[in-house]
Amino acid sequence: LDPTAKYPLPLLEKEISHDTKKFRFGLPSSEHILGLPIGQHIYLSAKINGSLVVRAYTPVSSDAVKGHVDLVVKVYY
Repeated sequence: LDPTAKYPLPLLEKEISHDTKKFRFGLPSSEHILGLPIGQHIYLSAKINGSLVVRAYTPVSSDAVKGHVDLVVKVYY
């Protein structure tokens, strides 16, 4: 994947606990790998209430996994 490009990624599944969520996003194809070095992060962006919100997350899935990327997010209510 091009590290300078933005890709729309479908949310394939999410596991929910009391205050933690694991999000699995699909990559552009089932053969794609994220290709991110260990300890690096990706940016997720979304429009929320008309404003662009951008956050950095470090994937928890292995770089050898094809087709998806997993993120664990702590939710503060």
